Amino acid sequence: GLPAGVGMAGVKQCFDEWLAKHGSGKYEDQQIIKQAADFLAQYAHSIRFTDWPLPTGSKTGDNAAGYIARNQAGETEYLIIPAVFEREICGTYEPAKACIVLHGIGWLNKPKSGGWKVQKTQGSGRPRFYSLNSATPPESAEQD
Repeated sequence: GLPAGVGMAGVKQCFDEWLAKHGSGKYEDQQIIKQAADFLAQYAHSIRFTDWPLPTGSKTGDNAAGYIARNQAGETEYLIIPAVFEREICGTYEPAKACIVLHGIGWLNKPKSGGWKVQKTQGSGRPRFYSLNSATPPESAEQD
């Protein structure tokens, strides 16, 4: 065994080093926002996003991330394919947690019908997407 207090001193040292590196606040929430911001900074204006609605007969590429649409207010909306959102934006975080965080800062749109995915109609299908209302998080989120 260890002398009394040695184990606790080691735990405190580890915590102090972690706190110095990551700071206080909601670290997990900050990481989710950062992952979403990094993803859109890299791909929002790339061929991974196609205009919505697609012209008749058009197809998206194999590495598509989603669509850029105009919402009812005429603002840009990023419609992200669920598998891409869950794999590339959420990463190791639970999608429900990521949705709560991104909606909480005013970035993720939540449909009135419930759930987190918006439905869009085009042709015979009614695909569902995660909807972010811009390519960057709200300014207040960047300062948190």
